[in-house]
Amino acid sequence: MARISFGQRYQRDPGTATVLVTHQRVASEHASGDRDCSICTDTKEDILFPRFSPTASCLHPPTACLECLERSIRSDLTSKIWTDIRCPECREFLDYTDIQRYADEETFKRYETLALRAAMAEAENFFWCTSGCGSGQIHESGQDQPIVICLHCTHRSCFHHNVAWHQGLTCDEYDQLLADPDNFRSKLEIDNEAWAAAQEAQLEADRAMAQGLLEEERRVREMREMREREERERTRKAIELARQIAARRKAEEDMSRETVGRTTKPCPGCGWAIEKNDGCSHMTCVKCKHQFCYECGADHKQILEKDNTVHKEDCKFHPSQLEDSAESEVRDNDEGDGDDTEEGDWDEGDFEDEEDEEEEVIVIRGSIRRFK
Repeated sequence: MARISFGQRYQRDPGTATVLVTHQRVASEHASGDRDCSICTDTKEDILFPRFSPTASCLHPPTACLECLERSIRSDLTSKIWTDIRCPECREFLDYTDIQRYADEETFKRYETLALRAAMAEAENFFWCTSGCGSGQIHESGQDQPIVICLHCTHRSCFHHNVAWHQGLTCDEYDQLLADPDNFRSKLEIDNEAWAAAQEAQLEADRAMAQGLLEEERRVREMREMREREERERTRKAIELARQIAARRKAEEDMSRETVGRTTKPCPGCGWAIEKNDGCSHMTCVKCKHQFCYECGADHKQILEKDNTVHKEDCKFHPSQLEDSAESEVRDNDEGDGDDTEEGDWDEGDFEDEEDEEEEVIVIRGSIRRFK
């Protein structure tokens, strides 16, 4: 049985328990001293070179220094996919243990992360978050529900296209967008255009309705203003007519008061206006039955109890006025007839008779009588 040592690859014989050596790493030809690097061509100590070839698949001894080998692994991991890391001398693939041995710590950590992600991605419906947060999860609904919400950062991704979720587009529409981005129109855009057209039509209808309402409002306002003008004109005419009627009534009342004052006298007993049409001056008020002299207002009862001296001195029935009247009449007769006339004896019975018929008395009740 062969001895197991570093630099060899092994495979168990399926028919026996024997372990066979399938590949043997090629050892360095230099045991000590300095030598030149085949990549950077710098002369370096032997300890700065690997003891065996970078990979068991290499058929050459190691001629590149450790620094160049490390730089080559880092460059391949940066510029290529993580599974395409090769030997810088013969371009054989390096496996996990080779990269772990020769890569720097940061490069190997990145390589290990990519390898882990690749291993996890092989699980059914496993999905890595497209935001770059480094989190992944099993999306159990798979293609049936393409939106994946990251449990770590809540970023939304498309399970089908492995990109950030194409908001507003279905997966089929996103495929159409990728196929013809210049002429693509999504259902949302079509719906928005239809909605905009409907809004414009509604706006036009509202504008027409508003215009109709404004026209109707203008017509109603004009009719209201016309009615108000007519009402003001009717009111003005009514006021003018009332003014004319009031002026005419006032003139008539003034004329009536003047006529009443000129043609009537107040009853000394109650103050009612009394007009004398004809007959003697002995008046009896039909309202209060007071008897008085129409000429001076003297109380008829006092005249009967006393004599005509009860009359006012300027009354024609006062004795002094009767004497003057008699003398004037005699004088007129003498001048007219030329005959002498004896002055007769006068007494109050010649002028007033208690049994004379009372004359008609007009009493104006409550209002002023108009005279034409």
